[in-house]
Amino acid sequence: MRSAVVASFRKFTYFLFITLLLKLLPLQAIAETFQGAFIKKEQLKKSKIILVAQNYRESEQKILQGCITDMCSFRDVLLKKGFPEWCITELTDAEQPLTHDRITQCIKTLAQQSQTDKTIECVILGFWGHGKQVLDQSGDESDGLDEAYETSDKPITDDCLYSILKKFRNDMNIVVYADCCHARTITDMPTMLTFDSATQKVVKSVSKHREGDSIGAKVLTISACDDSEGAKEVSPWLLADPAEENVFLSKGIQDDISDRDSSMETSSYLSDSISPNCSNFSSVCGSPRERSIEPDMGLSLSSQEPLPKMGVMTSHVLALLKESQPLSIAGLLQGLCQNIPAGFCQTPCISLNFEVDESQLSLFD
Repeated sequence: MRSAVVASFRKFTYFLFITLLLKLLPLQAIAETFQGAFIKKEQLKKSKIILVAQNYRESEQKILQGCITDMCSFRDVLLKKGFPEWCITELTDAEQPLTHDRITQCIKTLAQQSQTDKTIECVILGFWGHGKQVLDQSGDESDGLDEAYETSDKPITDDCLYSILKKFRNDMNIVVYADCCHARTITDMPTMLTFDSATQKVVKSVSKHREGDSIGAKVLTISACDDSEGAKEVSPWLLADPAEENVFLSKGIQDDISDRDSSMETSSYLSDSISPNCSNFSSVCGSPRERSIEPDMGLSLSSQEPLPKMGVMTSHVLALLKESQPLSIAGLLQGLCQNIPAGFCQTPCISLNFEVDESQLSLFD
């Protein structure tokens, strides 16, 4: 009888201890938290990479100059990281325009392959080109707008990308990189990491936008800017000399831009802020990667080849990825937000769909 009482008391004490522990510990401490490298060194040869870049020279959209160059630079850094060349598929419009179906079918085929080929553990999807906002067709957006990547015929919306990402095997890790306008929620991931310039800290927020409709694979999205912003491309010499960049942006331009409503078209708030002595602004600061923006700052390029350009986002990302020591995603985001001048009016962000200690997770080993 006594042993039964002792056993019951022990069970009650254990139950009480567990109950108190669950109340004292924060929920995120109990959930599995991803740490280390998102794509480990031993997974480099078990990865598949699809890189999509468009300059729109044979399309109706506004011509860009730096997207294919950006993609090639991004690919070269991946090769130096140890990814084999045979795992990379490149889709560009250098020879013919890229259609919605050609791009999405390529990704869908890889997703289907991943279901049966267990050797594919990681995927990287990269997008360079025009981003835009279109009317929400599914009714799931609070602002009534879907974010989309522009192709030669019709845009690839965030809803479309989300549905394709759901087709990948559940135990995979996927990186999505988007250097285009309005890219913040291009994959509609629930957890958003942003950098607070006032506190100099990375801030995490969670959205219930896709609650109950989750993707099985772990997805980490790196976006060039907010949904209301444009991603810029600039002349290489401007990026190579930060001092020149800061001097240029300090000529009455930076304050004017930062004071404008971010919902305004970039073409209007940039042109309003140009000083009379900066008529060549479009060649120096480049143009946003957005179809609706057609800046004309007085520089005629009809009689000469356009100056080469590089994406502000991609240039800074590659510089940080070349660091010898692995950089946490918090460090990557902080570095981007601190290094990209405010005058460019683009705010990089990272979104994902899994629990993470952003200070302990890096992209690569």
